[in-house]
Amino acid sequence: MTQMAERHGGQEELVASAHSLRVMLVTVTVPFALQAFGLDSTDAVFPAMRAVDAGGLAMLAGLTGFGGAVLVLLRRTNPWFIGALCVSLLLTANGISLSALPVFLINAAQLVVAISLGVRFHKSFVRLAPPWLTSVAFSTLVMIALSSGFACAAAPLAGLNWATVLLGTTPGGVAEMSITAKALKLGVPIVTAFHVTRLAAVLLLTGPLYRCLYGIRNSD
Repeated sequence: MTQMAERHGGQEELVASAHSLRVMLVTVTVPFALQAFGLDSTDAVFPAMRAVDAGGLAMLAGLTGFGGAVLVLLRRTNPWFIGALCVSLLLTANGISLSALPVFLINAAQLVVAISLGVRFHKSFVRLAPPWLTSVAFSTLVMIALSSGFACAAAPLAGLNWATVLLGTTPGGVAEMSITAKALKLGVPIVTAFHVTRLAAVLLLTGPLYRCLYGIRNSD
């Protein structure tokens, strides 16, 4: 989202702060609320691959890098993320597990993402922060409430644990909600699939939708 804001001349610090606060609020409130209400997990827990294989990891990096490079040539939005995601998703869905990711690599990736968000803030943000973040916090809480209502309604129809559906539809990040699902012994694959689908839809549709609306406004 910050890359899209930069590309279209938006205020990157506002976008970065909005998504940072959104993820923080979801991560702080939802897991504690589930535990406070006495969550009783009924989901089957599928063991993830834990062994790191040097050759398999190199092959995984090469294949996902190739997927990213293809989308760069096609000039798609966030090509390195979407390309790597599609390739690794297809491999795993077909039962091909080349290697687990080393913990230090996952931590390093989160560190770099955090830094990339932090360096986008400017002094002018201090003046805009209070009203902007207040509106973001309010909208995030509203989205959490809507997700809770949707989970209660949809879970029985889908035959899923309502807490799993809640984690899958709540406005958090993929990594944060997947880790929460793992800690609470809920359906990690289902939660991950929900958020990957949401994220892919947002990344692929937001840019064209923005250009469409921007063009309409200009024509007025």
